[in-house]
Amino acid sequence: MPGHSVPLSALGGLILVFGFFACNGTKQGSISNEGDGIAVATAIVNTALGTSAAGISTLLFNKIGWIPGTGGNYSFLITMNGSLTGTVALCAGCNVYEAWAAVVVGAICGPLFLCCNWLLKHCQIDDPLDAIPVHGAGGIWGVLAVHLFKFEGVFLSGSSEAAWGFLFNIIGVLAIITWTGTLSFLMFYGLKKCQMLRVEAAAEFKGMDMLKHGESAYPADAWVEQQYMKEDALAGGDEDDNGATGNGSSNGATKKGGKSKDGLPPNMRFSRAASYNNPHEMFPAASKMFAGMNAAAGGVTKSGKTSRASSMSVVNEAEDGTPAEKEKLTVIQELNVAGGIANIAVAMVTATADVEKDENTLI
Repeated sequence: MPGHSVPLSALGGLILVFGFFACNGTKQGSISNEGDGIAVATAIVNTALGTSAAGISTLLFNKIGWIPGTGGNYSFLITMNGSLTGTVALCAGCNVYEAWAAVVVGAICGPLFLCCNWLLKHCQIDDPLDAIPVHGAGGIWGVLAVHLFKFEGVFLSGSSEAAWGFLFNIIGVLAIITWTGTLSFLMFYGLKKCQMLRVEAAAEFKGMDMLKHGESAYPADAWVEQQYMKEDALAGGDEDDNGATGNGSSNGATKKGGKSKDGLPPNMRFSRAASYNNPHEMFPAASKMFAGMNAAAGGVTKSGKTSRASSMSVVNEAEDGTPAEKEKLTVIQELNVAGGIANIAVAMVTATADVEKDENTLI
């Protein structure tokens, strides 16, 4: 199933990265001792560098298409999860890396995340949050990279101590995988045997919000927006008085057989009354003022010929203003070029005063 909301996903990613700044920065345990400030600053800066490098690397590799399952687009969601992989990888060594090392460790997380993501899909493993590529692959790489890229690591010093540290970290990774894998298997296998591991397929597709919480997390009315419509999808019906397309119970986006031409659900039909993204309804005073400015500018540049900007062509009659205001706009459009600029200013002030008077009357 596709994701529900890209903006909410972006907000979640931002909160996670911000939380990792606090997590990595506070691992020092104190701030008052000598060297604490440098250690905390190094940890936070390296976390930011690794996150950024991982995001850029993921974006480019996903576009280039060298890795199976990628290529052809700049995916925001893929880039966001790839950058979080870099954030996770920097946790283990954020305070012992130089800046360039943090960038390298983070950049490697890009193709690492994409490869792991493709492998999960190839094995038909359901991981909607990409938790395994982000925290699993990113965490393992972060632990292994510490003794390779740190100040006194294998690549910079070649010391035997760093090599032993690298070996110990491999053993630690294997121990963690064995421990968590065994316990997880016992728990999930027991739940499966008790038929408690998954809900019914019908409930899974309907969503668990109403079933478990008695309320919808994604109300259908919230998706009735003009931005999801296409012009040819609206050609199937006439507009009613409210601007909605359709005839009776049908709608303009519904074609033969009750199916949308664009494959959209029935609730995602065009309706000005239900559209939440119409700026002319959200800010009527500003809409009328800019309509006057636009019409006045057209009258000056074309010597009185009526000119309406294409950006206002979507506004219906109720949004263009009262008949008295339209008459004033017509007078403005008939002004000559020489006196046009001065009269534009006067018209703007008059239109604004009329709008404020109307709003005060409504209040």
